[in-house]
Order: sequence, then structure tokens, then C-alpha cells
Amino acid sequence: MSSKHVRVVGLLLLLLALPSAFAAAAASTIWGIEGSNSFEPIVWYAPPLNGGGVPPRFAPEPIGEAETTPEGAVGGIKVVFIAVYFRDLNHTLSISEVRSFVDRMDSYYREVSHGRAWLEADVVGWYRLDKSLSYYGRDGRMVDDPNFDGSIDSWWLLRDAVAVADPYVNFSRYDKLVVIHAGYGQESSKNSNDIWSVAYIGGVWTKTRDGNSFYGGALVPEMEAQGASPLGVACHELAHLIGLLDLYGRNGESYVGRWSLMDRGLWNGDPPGSSPAHPDAWSRIRLEWIPNDKIYMATIGVKTDVALSPAEAEPGEGEYQLVKVPLSSDGKKYYLIEARSRIGFDSALPGEGVVIYAVDEKLQAQGGRVKAYDAVDSTDTLDDAAYTPGMAFVDPKNQFTIRVSASTGGNSYTVQVDRSGPAPDVAIERISFDPPEVQANETVYITAHISNRGTEPAKGFTITCLINGEPHKAFTGLSLNPGESKDLNTNWRAVEGLNVVRFQVEPTTLTGDSDMSNNVLETTLAVGYSLIIMVPVNATVRVNGTAYTPGPGGRVAVQAAPGSRVTVEVERIVDQGGGTRSVFKGWDDGSQENPRTVTVQGIETLEAEYGRQYLVDVDPDIGEVKGGGWYDENSTARIEAEDPCRVQEGVTRLTFSGWKGDLEGTSPIVELTVDQPLRIQATWTRQYYLRVVSPFGSTMGEGWYDEGKAASFAVVNQTIEGNGTRARFMGWTGDYRGAQPSAALTVDGPKEIRAVWLIEYLLTLESPYGDPEGGGWYPEGRTANISISRIVQGGDGVRHAFKAWTGDLEASTPEASVKMDSPKHVRATWSTQYRLLLEAVGLSSSSKPVFNVTIDGRQYRYGVQPGQGAEIWLDEGEAFTVSAVERVPSRIGFYILDHLEDENGYPLEGQLTADSPHTVRAVYRQSFGCLIATAAYESELSPQVQYLRDFRDGLVMKTFAGSSFMKVFNAWYYSFSPSLAPELAKSETGKAIARIWLKPLLGILEGSSLVYAKLGRWPEAAVVAAGIEASLLIGLVYLSPIASPIAVKAWRRKGKLELSTRIMGTLVGLSLMLTGIAELSALQTFMEASSAILVLTFMAVGSLIPALAAAAYSKSRRNRSKP
Repeated sequence: MSSKHVRVVGLLLLLLALPSAFAAAAASTIWGIEGSNSFEPIVWYAPPLNGGGVPPRFAPEPIGEAETTPEGAVGGIKVVFIAVYFRDLNHTLSISEVRSFVDRMDSYYREVSHGRAWLEADVVGWYRLDKSLSYYGRDGRMVDDPNFDGSIDSWWLLRDAVAVADPYVNFSRYDKLVVIHAGYGQESSKNSNDIWSVAYIGGVWTKTRDGNSFYGGALVPEMEAQGASPLGVACHELAHLIGLLDLYGRNGESYVGRWSLMDRGLWNGDPPGSSPAHPDAWSRIRLEWIPNDKIYMATIGVKTDVALSPAEAEPGEGEYQLVKVPLSSDGKKYYLIEARSRIGFDSALPGEGVVIYAVDEKLQAQGGRVKAYDAVDSTDTLDDAAYTPGMAFVDPKNQFTIRVSASTGGNSYTVQVDRSGPAPDVAIERISFDPPEVQANETVYITAHISNRGTEPAKGFTITCLINGEPHKAFTGLSLNPGESKDLNTNWRAVEGLNVVRFQVEPTTLTGDSDMSNNVLETTLAVGYSLIIMVPVNATVRVNGTAYTPGPGGRVAVQAAPGSRVTVEVERIVDQGGGTRSVFKGWDDGSQENPRTVTVQGIETLEAEYGRQYLVDVDPDIGEVKGGGWYDENSTARIEAEDPCRVQEGVTRLTFSGWKGDLEGTSPIVELTVDQPLRIQATWTRQYYLRVVSPFGSTMGEGWYDEGKAASFAVVNQTIEGNGTRARFMGWTGDYRGAQPSAALTVDGPKEIRAVWLIEYLLTLESPYGDPEGGGWYPEGRTANISISRIVQGGDGVRHAFKAWTGDLEASTPEASVKMDSPKHVRATWSTQYRLLLEAVGLSSSSKPVFNVTIDGRQYRYGVQPGQGAEIWLDEGEAFTVSAVERVPSRIGFYILDHLEDENGYPLEGQLTADSPHTVRAVYRQSFGCLIATAAYESELSPQVQYLRDFRDGLVMKTFAGSSFMKVFNAWYYSFSPSLAPELAKSETGKAIARIWLKPLLGILEGSSLVYAKLGRWPEAAVVAAGIEASLLIGLVYLSPIASPIAVKAWRRKGKLELSTRIMGTLVGLSLMLTGIAELSALQTFMEASSAILVLTFMAVGSLIPALAAAAYSKSRRNRSKP
């Protein structure tokens, strides 16, 4: 099917899946495949164990190389490892073992980056998936193609792993995603149902519930088949996620071999994969793990020696980690030269030395972008790719030569970088003899190995062999292309003694040679004499630079003439295997020089003395241990485990548990005598930090806990109170949720729990009076409603009136509210008020006089019901005056204000101050209105009316007898005067007649006033006398004109004058007697009756005075006329 058809089918499948996909996205994790032209994700497979590539029939077409340069991988790599198993396959490792495995990965990245990168990782799981292993891993038209659509579908495992972990994991903490699945990886098992370990670096994405997105991820197994370790695969796939590319070919090509994690080096170690190689130089530059100042740039025209430290160690002073040789102006082609040693995770490298890479960035990564040159090109493997001292690499095309000059100790190397220009460099590499030990007259075969280390062909040159200074043979017409080498052979019948064999390039036959120092090589051949050197059987001996392998018993015999000086060098360290080695200590003659020069005198025997050393192989496991290495036999080794180590403060750490293997114990520092090889492994306990966070009070339980252990924690006090603020414990949140103040949880990872508190503030209400409501504790932000009575009684006539709330609240109403955002103190302010009681007395119950009260210049009017009074409350200190209406109408007259008095009956005048309760009493007396007089004189204010009123009110009404009489009189008078007076007022004639009629009365009353004045010391007697006088005169003036004629006429007709006189005398006496009795008895009704009789009697007497006078006169005349 064409790629176009594949895309169309894929699009249809995607459209069919959209509804369910959207539903799943709404419920949980969102997954998708990027790209508008292809549904193929960008993937990087792990290379298979035991060589080869991804099986060709399963190999997907290259769809992208993720060519963007990474931003580097410096600092913490935030990665989450999700451990999952399948419906039909359970996991083998515990989650603790998985964490130890991840710690091993962390150790790897710390080492290979020289501490510039490390893992900040969490391991979660195991989580069970509802699908089978083959659901994800079955091969179809290609590897991991369970639906046979021609696309790799193992990314489903990423999708489902994230979905099952999503409710429990805060993915916002991580940048990278790795899924560790149960079972084997197909790269080692070759099982078509297994999942091939892979990294997706594009083309797929997920958005988790917490809004975090991952654009890809890696799949690695918990185990590898064939006894291999998954460590190399896991480090390899994680390296893809941080920006590294595969450097092996998809069809099994190995471009950098076992020298890089990104090729076959991920399987280094025993078992395979347990000690993965460091990334190659190009990969480390890509991740910014090699500082620029540690890269030597070999520019054109330079010829220099460069000290290279091994990639596994930090460079020393003056050393470089890398040599870069640019080859193109665009910077895309160059050489990288690095030194490699068997140190740390690189201890399983196939060799040691200088590795040279050719880089062409225009090629695909899996198409030979980075290639390691093979130092020994006669083999089919790159295991021997490292260049060792004495070896050279020549690039004639680019006119470039690299010579490994020497190993400088400590695994560092000196390399000569020659870019001085095109020139030949003929070098006589070595001279060898066959046989190496020669007796006189024996034929010896001499071989000189020559090469052209230059960048230009060497043509037509001659090399001469001289023995003991005499020409032996000339090799003429020689030619060597750059990098070419050949052997020159000759033979010679040996002559007894020390013979000098020399090969030299004849300078006249070779011009422009770049390095003439290697045009000559000279050695000696001893014939007939022996120098015997005794060493361990597997040690190497060099005599005058020639290497010899010891024979039986460790014997090396070299021909040397008497008197000759021979340089002898023995191997300093001889590996005996099994953790044992021999180390050169000195010679049997006491010398410690190595190499040393010996003058041969006959047969000389030298024995090299070696000391035995044992390897103390300390496996730090996932921790950090010092003290491993080689020790002299019976010496003391100090082994020290860093305790704790791998500390991420407040997150995780490792604590030392103990030793196992050839050492047992729990002390992190031990000293032991090394009398045999020792294998020791440190064991560790992972601890996680439980952080107990509380903004208030103190807590218990925070600290480090062993993985899987239960930790108890608590808040010490459930209520914290002070300064008007209190916090009440409500529960826990974070990695534990609950409401109990004391709880426990299993520490299976870093934990943070936070105490949740309810913040409350105290509302304090202060008031000297009343009972304020609403004070107390309120939650932060809550609105508090407060109230208090407006009026509080403080005693008789005293009360307190609410004025306002002050302090942390300004309000003028008794009901108010305040937002509790801090402690609040609110005070109620009051004014003291005193009662002013207004009373009116002397009035009828139907009257309602008006009081005028002026308070601080403001006037108020109050109507007062007699017998009830009116209350007015005045603020303390207020000044006030009180007045009352002067006259109050009544049914038959008026009530006149007599005076104002206080509660004690004392008269009141002027302004008062509210400094205590006050009573103001208006005392009224009844004043009957002179209605007819008022109508006659047209004004109540006329002098005549005023006089009448004053006489009545000022004299008569002030006495018991007078007031009693007036009550009877008023009842009579007001029975007609209210109706008569208005009519009278309408008639001018009537008013004139009334004034004439009233004038005598005014005179009579004036006379009565004089009588009253004479007897004023006795008011009751005075008013009776004045009343008698007035009654007589009224009868005389007003009644006599009518009564006297009638009486005279009657007396004349009946003749009963004397009887009438006696009767009137009796009535006068009786009325006076009754009045006296009424005064003494103080009986109101009796006084009313007796006073009325008295007045009527004397009025009648007054009305008869003219008649009596006329009768007396008539009688007198009759008597005088009688004889």
C-alpha cells in the first residue's frame, strides 16, 4: 500500500475514533498523534543484544531525526517512572527494587556528566493495566504493530500508563516520562509479543489532568532476557529524551561500537548491560557536558602536542578532554579525539587508548554521522579501535596526522596533532630479530617495519641497514603512500659480541620529510652472551625497547656483549587474575629503578622483586563508597560509606544499612587487613522525608523515614490562641487527608502534609451599660453582627442612651456589622440622660395644658394630661427652661397658671441644668370667665373685666367659703351666660345696657374689697363679711326696685310686716350659723349650701331695705300723728 493510501486509511480510522476519543479525553488523560502528513511518531529503538539491527522486515521507514539541537542536559532531569504490569503478566521486581534500579541510573548520569546532570526522579506504581502484554507488543507488519496497520503502536502503553497513574501523580513536577513495564524487552528476548524498548521523541503527546503535557516518552522493561541487565537500555532510552541520537545503523551497522552508550556500548558489562559505556565525545558535546575550554581546536598549520585526560575523569592542569579538528568551512565535518580508560561504568570497555571519531553532520545519525576509526583495521570489530602509544592516524586527503606519543600516567595520553601541511613522514617504526637470542655464526633474520605517517606520498627514497657502522644492505627505490607501511627484510651471520644494528633513511633521497627524528632507528644485538632477567611468568620485559615474553619460570634471556650497557624495563603491574596482581618493588640488588641501565659483565642475572596486591572490590550499589582498590598484601584498607548519601534535601536520601560479601557489619567506616581479594557490597536503606507543615503551633513527626515504614505525625495543640487571634486545627491535606490531629501514613515516597487551620478573630465588645450582643470568635473574613439596647435604665429618673460604636468600628446605630479580617475591639459610647417630668395640677382630667421646654436654644412643646404627666429625657449637662401656658380653657371657664414648682414644691425660675432628675409642676387654679362682662366691654383685657376676675380669683377663690360659694354661683351663672354673651356681643344696644348694668356692681365689689382688706388677717371672716356687704348692696341696687314695691304692697294689704321682718331676721341668723358650722366642719358640700343660703338671704334683705325703710317711715308718721 502506498504511503498516500496509508495516510487516507489512517485519517478514516481517526475520524471513526473521534467520538470515543473525545469522551475519554473529557474523562481523563488526553492523547494524540502529531503531524499533518503522517501518523508515524518519531521513535528510537534500543539496539538488540548480540548485534544486529531491528529485524529488517519490521524496520520502519525513517520518518525524522529530531535534528533540533537540545538545550543541553545540565542540572536535574525531572523524570517520572511509572511501573505497570499487565492483565496476563505480573511484575517480578518490587517497587523498592525498581527504585534501586533508578538510583543506579542516577549514578550513571552523575558519572558520565561529571556531576553536571542527575536525575530528580520519582517512581510510582505498580499499576495494573486491563490489557495483555501482546495488546501492546505483538509484531504485525512491523515491530510492535498489534493492529497490523504498518505503524508502531507501543505508544498505547504510554497513554494507558499515564491514564492509570493520573489520579495519583502530580505530573506538573516532571519534564520526562518513562514507563517501566513487567517482563522482558524484545531487544533481548526476540519474542514477537514482547515490547521493543523505544523512545518516542515526537509525534505523540499527552495532556494530563493537572494540565501538564508530555511530547513523547520512553518504554523500558523491568528485566532483559539471556541474563542481561536493563540498565544500559534504560540509560540509552532516557538519553534520547534529553537529546541524544542513535549512532548504530538500523540494519545492524555499528559505527562507534562498544565505545558509546548510543551504539553497542549500552550492552557492556557482565552481565550484558550492567556497565554501559559512557556516551561518545560527540554526544557529550551535544549535551554540554564538556566545557568549551577543555576542547582543543586544532587549526590548519598547527603542529603541537596535546595532553588528553581520559573521558572518565576530570582533566588535570593543562589537560584537555577533547581535540577537535575542523575539516570544512561550514563546521559540519570534523574529527573528535578523546582518551578512554576502564574507569567506573567504562570499566567494561573493550580496550583503552585514544579513540578518533569522524563526524559528518550532513549524514543521518543512523547513517554514519559519527564513526570511530579502527586502529587495527585488519579485524572486523571496533573493539580494538583505540590508538595506543606509538600508533598514528593519517588522513592524507585532509593532510592531517595524529600520533599517540605516550601514556603520561594516570590513564592520560600525549597526542601529537599535525596539521602543518602536506609532507611525507617516513618513520622506521621498529627493528626485530629472528631468533631473538643468537649465538655466534648463526644466521639471524633482521626486519625493519617502516611507514609513511605523513600526508604526502614518499617516492624513490633509500633506506640503508648498517651493522656495527658498516653498510650491510641498501633498500632503494622505496615508495610509501600516506598511511602505508611495509617490512624491510635482510639476514646476517652473527658475530660474537655486542653488535649495533641501524636502519636509516638516506636524506638525499627524501626531501620535505616532516619529521626527520624518526628517519633513524638503532638497536643492539648481543651475540654469544646472556643477560638473564627473572620476572613473574606473565610479566613483559623490555630490553633496549624490545619486548620479551618470559619463558618457563619467568626467565628472559637476552644476548649482550661484555661491557655493553643495556636498558631493562619490567612491567610494573602484572595482573594475576582473580583480584590479585603483582606490583614491582625493586631489584634483588637493591635498585628500584625501572627502567634501569645495566653494564653487562659476562652472564648477568637480574631478578625483579614484586609485591602481591589484592583487589578490594567495593560495590557501592546505589550509594557512594570510598576506599575500594588495590592494596598491598597484609596492609590495612579503610572502607568508608558516605552516610547519608545521594541526599536531596527534604526529598530522599540513602542511609547505610551494612556490608555483605566478604565483610559483614553495620559500621559505615571499617578497617580491615587485606590478605586476599575481597568483594564487598554496601547495602542501603532508602529514606524519604516527611515534611509536616503547619503555619501555627508546633508539629511532631517531621523527618526521615525508611521506605515503606509507617510514620506518625500530629499537631501538638489543636487550638493556638493569642492577641485576639486563634487557629483551630481542621485537618490535614497534601499527601494525607484526614481530620484527626494525630495520624499515620506509609512513607513510600517523599511526603508533604499540611495542617489546615481555621483562622478566627476575637470580637471584643465593651460597654459600661447594657448587654452588647455579637461578641466572640469569628472565622477570618466572616461578617459579625452586633447589637445593643438603645436605652438602658440607670435608676429613678436616670437612663443611658446609646451614642455610637467606636474603636475598630465607627457606627451610629445600635445594630451594626463588622468584617472580621483581624481582631476587633469595639466600644459602645453612651450619653447619660436625666428625666424631666412635666406635671399639671389644679385642672380637670379633660384639660391638657401645653408646656414649652427650651433646650440649648431649641424649643419643644409638650401636652400634659393631668394625673399622668409627660417625660422628657435630657442629656447630662444640657441647659433648659420650662414654661407653661398661662390659661387653659374649661367647660365653664379657665384654669389660670398660678406658678411653677419643683418636685419639692419650691417655685422654679430661670434656666435649669440637667444634672439630676427634675420635676416641673404647673399649678393651675380655676378661673371662671366673666362672659357677659367680656361681651359688654368687648375684651377680656378691659380694666373692668380684669377687675372682676381679679376680685373673684384674687379674693374670693382663695378662701374655703368663697370658693365653695363660687362653685354654686358658677353652676348657675354658666348655665345661661355662654349662650347669652355671644348674643350680647352682637348688639351695640345690648352692650351699652350691660355696661350700665355692670357699673354699680363694680362699685359694690370695690367696696367689698375694702371690707376684705380691713379683715385680711382672717381671710375666711373677711370673705364672709365682704360677701355679706356685697350681697346686701346687690340686693339693694339690683333687686329692691322690684322687691320693695311688691313687699310694701303686700304688707299694706295683709299687714304682716312685722312677721316678715322676724322671718328675715331668723334667716339671717340661720345662714350665719350654717356658714360658721361649715367653716368648722370643712365640709365642701355643706359649705356650698350654707354660703349660697347666706348670699341669697342677704340679697333678699338688701332688696327689702327700701320697703322696710318706707314701712318704718310710715309707721313713724302714724305714731307721730296719734295723739
